[in-house]
Amino acid sequence: MALLQVSNVSMARITPRKECILVLTNLLMETEEQLNDNIATLGSDMRALSQWNPCSKWKVNFVVRTNLETAFAEKLRGLMERGDLEPMVRYTSSSARFNKYAFMKPLVRQMGEYDYVLMKDADMRIAGFPWNAFMEKKGGSVISGPLREAVGESLMNWMRRKAPGRQWYQLHEARYWKSAANATDFESVEPLASGFIEQYFALLDGDFAARFFELVLTDEFLDQTLDWGPDLMWCSAAAHMLPEKPACSLVPVVSEHLDTRKIEKEDEGGEDINCPCPACPCQAEDLPEQRPSGLELNMVGLLLNVYDNDPLFERWLLASEKYRNEVARYRFGYSRKTKLEKAYGVVVSLVGCALLGLVGFVGIQMFRHRKRMKVLLPQMVSESHVQKKLARTMFAKVILDVRDKPQKDDGFGSSGVKCLC
Repeated sequence: MALLQVSNVSMARITPRKECILVLTNLLMETEEQLNDNIATLGSDMRALSQWNPCSKWKVNFVVRTNLETAFAEKLRGLMERGDLEPMVRYTSSSARFNKYAFMKPLVRQMGEYDYVLMKDADMRIAGFPWNAFMEKKGGSVISGPLREAVGESLMNWMRRKAPGRQWYQLHEARYWKSAANATDFESVEPLASGFIEQYFALLDGDFAARFFELVLTDEFLDQTLDWGPDLMWCSAAAHMLPEKPACSLVPVVSEHLDTRKIEKEDEGGEDINCPCPACPCQAEDLPEQRPSGLELNMVGLLLNVYDNDPLFERWLLASEKYRNEVARYRFGYSRKTKLEKAYGVVVSLVGCALLGLVGFVGIQMFRHRKRMKVLLPQMVSESHVQKKLARTMFAKVILDVRDKPQKDDGFGSSGVKCLC
């Protein structure tokens, strides 16, 4: 069981909050085992949220295999008894991808009736999550999100902290926040102003959500299988629409991530299959020469092929691009170096290697000519200025003598001279 930030407040001491929450999520069930696990998880999360926010409504898009229809209907009846669930059910035998935003379009106008809209992946837990601390610490942010930690990760952090993470945006991974260097930031639970909040668990102001999704859930976007895009724009949109409020905050509390890995992002050859272009990833030759600058090709493809090059959406995408690539992409506490700092580091490394090589070379030469060194070294520190200068000159000649074999003599060649005085 993952170690989470769990409240020690007993159930008897919970003071219900007044906010009304609309929760939106998708659940795909392909096997009976998944059906049982998902329904149990959903039920426990619904109970956990209702204890803090009794005014909560869950609208869940169930995508169920046709052979599970009877078993699902029985499980659903048990959940419906609570009265806070409005299910949307689609039975299908297809394994094709679907746009998880599609079921939200008819709900957009209802979003403004709630204080907040919580969008989350079904495998992100609320049970065991410090919900009240999250709500308190997010303050007046338009959009807020927590950290995530996969089941078992916290018990293996000491082994895995330096291993590359599976998730693209490392800033949201709890294991890096829990390192000794970042412990103070993690324990303070102070929110981090952010230019991007991932859609795995995002709490949006209800009025903002209604306005924003009315704009971005276009027919063109919903008529394809991409289910990313709005999340890349909502922080920029919040800053634009509600400049008097903090746009986005990442709150360092942890939601347990079951990581069911139901979304396939790559094919068998490891190629990206989730992009807005005919071939993935988007290629420059498949896009117009006159295209928005400053955006990655996949973002350009999204803007051109899905959003018809809308200038407002281009502005929102551009506003978050730098943050996503230079901050969110990296683990918390990691400082990206500028090009000048990188160049300086390379030069310092090269100089250091050169000096190390020079010292090694001198050491080897001194060992090869050790008989001469026994005479030269004392003379190099002689009180006689002339003797010292001649000894140093001879030392340089000896070091630069790279013949296969040192000269065989008793010190300085056939002359037998052992003193430069």
